[in-house]
Amino acid sequence: MSLTVNKTAISKTLQRFANLPILVFPFIFTLSTLVLTTVHLESISWSILGIGFLTIGLSHGALDHLTQNNIGNKNKLFHFVTHYLLKSALFGVVWLLFSDLALIVFVAYSAWHFGQADFNEWGIRKGWQSLLWGIVVLTIILFFHRKELTWILGQIPNLYSTNILKKMTDLQLLSLQVFCIVCAITMAVVYKSKQILFTFTYLLLSSFLPLLVSFGIYFIGQHSMYGWRHLLVGLNESSSRLWLKSLPFSIAGALVLLSVALFSGANHIGIFFILLSCLSIPHAFSMHLFYAKLKLK
Repeated sequence: MSLTVNKTAISKTLQRFANLPILVFPFIFTLSTLVLTTVHLESISWSILGIGFLTIGLSHGALDHLTQNNIGNKNKLFHFVTHYLLKSALFGVVWLLFSDLALIVFVAYSAWHFGQADFNEWGIRKGWQSLLWGIVVLTIILFFHRKELTWILGQIPNLYSTNILKKMTDLQLLSLQVFCIVCAITMAVVYKSKQILFTFTYLLLSSFLPLLVSFGIYFIGQHSMYGWRHLLVGLNESSSRLWLKSLPFSIAGALVLLSVALFSGANHIGIFFILLSCLSIPHAFSMHLFYAKLKLK
């Protein structure tokens, strides 16, 4: 009898935990990582983020073929994958020839994609305002870690934007950070959004952590989770079935990224950054069409 009661209590506790708003998890993870860092156990957080990236992070972007209504057989799937990779390759050529332009395009569409996913989840269905929110998110993550950002961009060949970062004075950086904070608070007030304020708060706290950890917390704990939930609703599938359907593409993506990490030499972070941008640009457009189809824009 006691064992049955304990199982019921555990089940109810897990259910309540699962029903918590998604934003609670990146917030708690940020606080936990700050604590772990003080006792030199940050490797635990890195491991969790690594697992998260290889599962939900990659998987939510490996289902783009399911968001297209006209893919019903292997020939059409092959056609879709070929065009998908062609778009990635073309963006890779832009990186090769015009690195600074590619960087601007990558940051712009990332801000658009992140803002669109957040605002769809929160029921704030606007246009340029979601882009502004995405810019605020990326500015907090990137420009509150200027030294690390400069180091990462310094690994990308023929990129002159790094010189701009190096020449930016402390006053200019502070002005940008204050402007970003004012924008976030203003948007939270205008939209009466606790979600914006909550996200802004944990992003600021994560600025005390390494850049990749800060970005990973947002990308995995918030953006990928939102994207996954939108796919569950839009495709009317269970998480287990969607994960299995994403597995071939997730494995392929993981192998490509792992190969880059192992064989790209000293500039592996920069090459990883470029490759990730090439793979994600067709995903951003696929999700935009998916949101339009669901009338969630």
